Amino acid sequence: MAELQAGRFTIIEVNSAGAQAIGAWDPALDLWSAFARVFANHRALLAVGGAMRDRGHRPVGPCGYRWHGCGRCGLRGANPPSN
Repeated sequence: MAELQAGRFTIIEVNSAGAQAIGAWDPALDLWSAFARVFANHRALLAVGGAMRDRGHRPVGPCGYRWHGCGRCGLRGANPPSN
């Protein structure tokens, strides 16, 4: 908690597994800087996953991931289009 209160934390965007950070599409960035942002985001996600495993949480695995995704498919008609 002390780290959080001291402002030592990182905010990462998680849209889905393997999603890139939206900031990587900044037209002011050169190609290498954009890749650096994407890889930094992935490093942070992998660190979070490693910490969760260290705490005893198990990954859902491919079947669990697919089951979760299928559950979301039924919600498509429940929300208005976003664009």
